Amino acid sequence: MSIHREKFSTQMDAKLLADLRRVAKQEGRQLQSLIEEAVQRLVEEKDNLRSNANVVSKAQSIMDKYSDALEYLAK
Repeated sequence: MSIHREKFSTQMDAKLLADLRRVAKQEGRQLQSLIEEAVQRLVEEKDNLRSNANVVSKAQSIMDKYSDALEYLAK
């Protein structure tokens, strides 16, 4: 299966870019693959945070709705 890639351009702090190039060279990888990996991790992290916030919100809603029953069961 072929991955569709799309070109884009951006700018980055010069020292950070130099560090990224160094890591790519040390690992024998292309700069593109490191950036793609980093962005994928960031997206997953943000999605997980959003999911966790939704779970906490739903749990709070249930606790508010059934607080009397939960308090009774806790005794």
